[in-house]
Amino acid sequence: MTTATFNPTLDAYINAAAASSTDTILRIGNIRLGGNDNFYRSLLRFSLGSIPTSALIISASLTIYNETTTVFTPPKTFTAYRLTQANWTAGVTWSAYDGSTGWGASGGDYSTPSAASSMAASTDNLVLSGLEQLISDAVANRSGVLDMIVVGPEVAGTGAYFTGYSVDYGTAALRPLLTVQYGVSTPDLGWTSQVKRPEWTA
Repeated sequence: MTTATFNPTLDAYINAAAASSTDTILRIGNIRLGGNDNFYRSLLRFSLGSIPTSALIISASLTIYNETTTVFTPPKTFTAYRLTQANWTAGVTWSAYDGSTGWGASGGDYSTPSAASSMAASTDNLVLSGLEQLISDAVANRSGVLDMIVVGPEVAGTGAYFTGYSVDYGTAALRPLLTVQYGVSTPDLGWTSQVKRPEWTA
């Protein structure tokens, strides 16, 4: 079994009410300001080219390290989805994936497979486990590129959010980390080589 780790090649958060950002943090959930809802989602891109296409993905998880403390009561759910629009850029916004061209649906176009993580409090790091299908799909069908979006609680009138460090943060150990464990099967060729002894005649 091989363990591989990856930082994003690009990440950003998008905000339904204001400009988005590719700065040193990621925001997910609903931050209420002045009595208004502000929904945030975070996008991440990973290059998984070092994983062979023949790999069997055993386990996969994403850790986003906590930057801001906010207590959740009761626990909240955060979910990772595969982005179906792979051409998003650093200029991404809630309404446009490259700063000018609109998503099919505001807030990002995404699909299953997905994975969820329930948190008791954002004093914890956000760990999204069970990402094996997302990794397998990226390796087998998308040239090893995984584009994903993390969506948190978005209940109108209820503030609950997570703020973590992005790939642009100065301390490398606190940047988002994708950990993948995989194995590569040895093909059964279905035959056994045999050496035939030469036959001699007098």
